[in-house]
Amino acid sequence: IDPRCTAPIQAAGLALEMEDDYNLRSKKANPDFSASASYGDRFELESMDVGFYSAFNYKHSTGDRGVAVISDELNETGTYVRSKEVTRIDGYLVGGIEFREADEILSKTILLRSTDDVTRRDDVEDQEGITVQETILEFVERQFFSQQFTGSHEIYLADDASTLEWYVGYAETKRDNPDRRTYQYRNGNFAPSELERRWSELSEDSVDFGLDYTLPFTLTDEVFLDLKIGALSSDRSRDFELFRIGVRQRDISEIDIKADLEQILSYENFVRDRFRINPGRTADTDFYSSDEEVQAAYINTTFEIGEQWTVDLGARWEDFTQKIRYPFDEDANDELTSDEVLPGLNISYRPNDEWQFRLGYSQTISYPGLIERAESLVFDPETDDPILGNPDLEIATIDNIDLRAEYYFSDDESISIAVFQKDIDKPVERQVADSSGSAASSSITFRNAEKAELLGVEIDAYKNLLDLDDSLLFISGNISWIDSEVTLDEDSLRLEGENAQGRQLQGQSEWLANLQLGYDHYDTEQKVTLLFNYFDDRIFRVARGANAQPEIFKGRMLVDLNYEKLFGENFTFSASIKNLFNEKIEYEQNDRIIESFDEGTSFSLKIEYEFL
Repeated sequence: IDPRCTAPIQAAGLALEMEDDYNLRSKKANPDFSASASYGDRFELESMDVGFYSAFNYKHSTGDRGVAVISDELNETGTYVRSKEVTRIDGYLVGGIEFREADEILSKTILLRSTDDVTRRDDVEDQEGITVQETILEFVERQFFSQQFTGSHEIYLADDASTLEWYVGYAETKRDNPDRRTYQYRNGNFAPSELERRWSELSEDSVDFGLDYTLPFTLTDEVFLDLKIGALSSDRSRDFELFRIGVRQRDISEIDIKADLEQILSYENFVRDRFRINPGRTADTDFYSSDEEVQAAYINTTFEIGEQWTVDLGARWEDFTQKIRYPFDEDANDELTSDEVLPGLNISYRPNDEWQFRLGYSQTISYPGLIERAESLVFDPETDDPILGNPDLEIATIDNIDLRAEYYFSDDESISIAVFQKDIDKPVERQVADSSGSAASSSITFRNAEKAELLGVEIDAYKNLLDLDDSLLFISGNISWIDSEVTLDEDSLRLEGENAQGRQLQGQSEWLANLQLGYDHYDTEQKVTLLFNYFDDRIFRVARGANAQPEIFKGRMLVDLNYEKLFGENFTFSASIKNLFNEKIEYEQNDRIIESFDEGTSFSLKIEYEFL
């Protein structure tokens, strides 16, 4: 909008068009509710079989953090409340035909739609002793549509049957943020300079195509070879528009700036030229378009040598291009490219029916996403913190080595132990932005570390503790220990401190564990399952500068309890308790808790009826 559009009468007209819904109101949340239905059938015709399957899901849920505590010694201390209402509608339809002996064509259609309604209010005292009350009101609509066709066909060459598989797909993603409102009261007085209203729209289209061809060979009576070649193409385009406005204070001598915002920003006050629309918050990089293209081809050989050895050897060529264009700031246009050949090797050895040993090596690549690189300001949907993209991010390459031993007690009981190592060149880490001021201290950006090394051990097991004719008691789970170390460049060492050399990789816990204890009673058709999930402390985001210690996401244990009862052949009743002990979510920095809240314990009941 041209600044000349903010003359009093025009500003009042624009203000009238914008909903003046600023004040918070309390309401009682209804219980979470979900419903789903599915239906499918199969028809046998003379020359083919035709079938379909459809599913529909609806869910409405409300989340609340109670009274969360903020205690950042370098920024703010106080509390905040945050609630979030989520509505989801999902639809799925698959249809297919089978013809000849092993030919198949499928159509898969997916529609996902969700809305998030977020309300947050912070009541804090900043480092200067000023009491700040900040309110965030946000409504977001998301929609994903995908249509994919896949096919599998047998082609006979001599006596061997080769297989041709293909897919072609189109996907459309939309995100509409029609009005995000943020405002502050400082020492009880409305702060006009802190008010911001945002409108943004994102649309993304992608077209994908892939082709795989497998040709078997019999080399000897003991050696068999499958040769597999393939190619894929992916083309994704995105358009993003963001418009930000504020208000410009004029003569407010007759306004009670301690009143609620709907009274302060009334239509009358715009008509009397006490406030004007300020369109100057929109940055030139808030509008951008992007194109992302991936072209890839691969070859893979699988050797079956007797009954004991399997060797997979292959390589993948991948060409990647990501272009970001800013129509109002062409100097910020950016391009990221990569052209790599990525090898892979896997060897399996089975000395008998009980033991299996695997050795694998592969090289993979990780591309930074558009949110991580684009310079348009967005917000983290969980923390509400601003995200500042870094256009200088580089692509990360990963070398993976994995050694695994597996032992099978029976057909469904086993234990495995794996030792793995990952060497990452240029890993991308989430960090606090390098800017001054309290707002910047909560901003998120991304940077490449020089390299990172991970060494880990994982144990995975399933064992029947009690296996009787009428019941089964079993335990299953996995536990991982992962030692990660990051190597930093000179600039990062200067900002993080010498002690940061060799710290953990951001986002990586040292210990991870999942445990499931279950009991099935066949005669009464009942099941009870107790689930444990644990993760150790991990770096939430790296801090630089004066506040050099990283922010830590404290480890926690999640416990869920599930129950299921089958009545006859059609009717199933189930119940669950999620987050049984309601352990707090905590973030730590400089050896003190800087934020804590709980998500509560949820109880759910489910009734399912199956038409046979």
